Amino acid sequence: MEEQEASSEPDVCMGEGESSSTGTLPVDRAPKSEASEEGSASLERLGKGVRPLLEAINDLRRQGVEDLIPPLPKIVVVGDQSTGKSSLIEAISEIKVPRDVGTCTRCPLEINLAENDAEGAVWTCRVSLHNKFTYNPPNGSAFARGPFNGAAANTEPRCFGNFTGQTPEDFLFTTIYNKDEVQSAISRAQLAILNPHENYRKYQRDDLDVTMLSTREQFSPNVIRLDISGPNLPNLSFTDLPGVIQEADHDDHGHVVELVENLVKSYIKDEKALVLLARPMTEDANNSTAGRYVKTEGADHRCVGVLTKPDLIQGPRSWPKWAELLGGETFKKGHGYFVTRQPEQGLRDEPISHAQARAVEAEFFATEAPWNSAFATFRDRFGTIRLQNALSEKLTTQIVASLPEINEQVRQKAEAIDKELRQLPEPPADNLQLVLIVKFEELKRELQKTFEGGCGYNAFHREWHALSSAFRQAIKESGPQLLLPDAGESRKRNAPVTPQGKSAVATPSTPTPHRSSHRAGSAITIIDDDESTPATPERGLPSRKRHAGPPSPLQPKKPRMTRKISGVQGTSVLPSAPGRPLSPAGMRFTIRTIKEALRDGHTIGVPNQTDPKVVDRLSQSSIAHWAGPMDEFLDVTDTMLRNMASELLEQVLEEYKQTALFAEARAITERFLTELVGSERRGAQSLFKLEYDNPTTLNEDALESARKEALASLQAQRREWRVGKHLDEQEAKTGREMDGAKRQAEAAKVSDAVLGPDPRAKEIEVMAIVQGYYRTAMFRFIDQIRLSVLGGLFAKFREGVCPLLVSELGLMRADANEHCALLMAEDPERERRRAQLKKDKEMLGKAQQRLAGLV
Repeated sequence: MEEQEASSEPDVCMGEGESSSTGTLPVDRAPKSEASEEGSASLERLGKGVRPLLEAINDLRRQGVEDLIPPLPKIVVVGDQSTGKSSLIEAISEIKVPRDVGTCTRCPLEINLAENDAEGAVWTCRVSLHNKFTYNPPNGSAFARGPFNGAAANTEPRCFGNFTGQTPEDFLFTTIYNKDEVQSAISRAQLAILNPHENYRKYQRDDLDVTMLSTREQFSPNVIRLDISGPNLPNLSFTDLPGVIQEADHDDHGHVVELVENLVKSYIKDEKALVLLARPMTEDANNSTAGRYVKTEGADHRCVGVLTKPDLIQGPRSWPKWAELLGGETFKKGHGYFVTRQPEQGLRDEPISHAQARAVEAEFFATEAPWNSAFATFRDRFGTIRLQNALSEKLTTQIVASLPEINEQVRQKAEAIDKELRQLPEPPADNLQLVLIVKFEELKRELQKTFEGGCGYNAFHREWHALSSAFRQAIKESGPQLLLPDAGESRKRNAPVTPQGKSAVATPSTPTPHRSSHRAGSAITIIDDDESTPATPERGLPSRKRHAGPPSPLQPKKPRMTRKISGVQGTSVLPSAPGRPLSPAGMRFTIRTIKEALRDGHTIGVPNQTDPKVVDRLSQSSIAHWAGPMDEFLDVTDTMLRNMASELLEQVLEEYKQTALFAEARAITERFLTELVGSERRGAQSLFKLEYDNPTTLNEDALESARKEALASLQAQRREWRVGKHLDEQEAKTGREMDGAKRQAEAAKVSDAVLGPDPRAKEIEVMAIVQGYYRTAMFRFIDQIRLSVLGGLFAKFREGVCPLLVSELGLMRADANEHCALLMAEDPERERRRAQLKKDKEMLGKAQQRLAGLV
């Protein structure tokens, strides 16, 4: 509860609970409409000499620029309840603010002062409601009351009780030309702010008895803005915030304390705010909650402390602690402390002038103890005028330091708005048919450049080439493998041989003939000798049960195909097709299975001859898995093509993305691609079937070369195994096991005569033919699939999509222009957004002009 002391003195610009010492004060009998030249001169001190800077910042704030960029430099006045805070506002602005028991200010009160020195200019106050928040009580049903709550709410946390963030909006409440009407206007505007469930127009009547009205909310984060202009006014902006409260008056108003705390802190934490902290000398400085907020929000360095009610200071025993505070020893603030004294205004009908109040204040500090004695060393910090001068100097310094940043923020925001406006151009008024035909011609050119590649258009071409290489590698690495040795000749193990004739043996540089007991350290892949089942296409290599050391370069690699494919922009990872592995391995044969195939294919006639049909069947088995990598290649191609087409369509029709035109064009494009890709898949399946059903080639030179290469490698690996087997037998006879070096030396001595003819030479020769054919047919198949995509899918899409769009969108209809108008019609939200952006752009343009020459 605010304490009011009885006094016979005139109440001059009296703050919240401030009282004067006894004495007789002169009363200004001049008409209320006249301003004292002396008072105006003292008021002008605030901002004198820096008018262009302060006026420019106020112009930006009045234009609403602060809603688009980070906050502008300002003065924020904070304090606990009944600290005399409102008296400072009155002393600076020379207006009256509402008075009430306890807390007077129930919402932020922003006061913008601007000098108007034009001939015949009169004092004017424009009162506006600046709403950054909409009323949204906990039951979730926001009160819709016309223009006051019309903006869409955002998703800010509920920091301010029943108020949630919205797009800022301003409403002109009233304009007045008499200072005596300001207090009433502010009271009515505050009622409108605190009754957000009602239309603000209800409170615009100047004959409204505000004392008879109640409020829905006790406090609000929405702002009352006073734009005051007139002769001899300083150019200054400051905001008076509600006094910090300690406890709600009712149990169901508990959220009020938190709301005010959050509100005050939100202003204090603004790095560009010069904080004016009011502390009454009737209370211990330790008890200032507002002072604690200033410290916890890290604002001490930009805070100006103001001690109020110096006429109510306690006895001499309290003076030393106040001297320590004024001297910066305790409760230190970056800009120190000032002391002001505002006399009580008892004569409401005959208030004294601002100049007389300042004279009484000066007399008080000059004649009263301890101000003229114990505290005399701090006299340069006494009085409202000195505070005004300090505020002017410090705010100016803050503005000068911030101007480059403000200018850059305005420029960046203007660029962002221009960019968004380019995406929301005005719809063409006429000749819509031609506009769209030109757009689709542009799309055709972009497709041509993308498919052909070149400077700035290489992304798709490069990534599809990488995909083609991955497809080729998957086919190449999954060729037929031969597992050595034959189960009937070895007691222990088999080693796979790749299509290129490479097997998983020890060191590639100096082969070490394997032994039955296989020493640790070699890189041979051990395969259990179980050949009771016929050969089938294996899904991956056998497990390396006894593998030691790093994999040998001669080990058959697991076939793979890249799944990471970059689109025109960005990178996407495509999922594997369901029901089949990422990259199937090819057929794995053993000498036994080849032997059985030869036996089963033998017909009556000359013995020991190889039936060509057997080779054909083995060759067919080796390529049976090609459909897997082929389908995967087409899957990824399909995805890449759709991504590229979608991006180009968005690029060309960017300004129409929110219209039915874009949605229909995208749907047409998707359907066309589905049709083309489906046709491509059917063609690829036909090519695969031709390859599988007809294992033949006229490229005999390539076939023979590949066969010889495979045969040489297979024979070398087969001999190596036979040498190892021979050494194993020798060790078994002697009962002594040779070490590595000895074994290598003995292996080099084993001649072909010692080994004798290879009983499995025919099987080796057949496998060489199968591997040679695989390599020959592989390149043919891969080239055919790629050429089909290039000359079929890509070419058909490039040449067909634009004519199809023109046709399907009805651009050649007799009523094409009217039809296009329907397709290109905007939704209301897009139209509203463009209007807001144009308004913001105009505002920022004015701001840039205003800032020109100041930076």
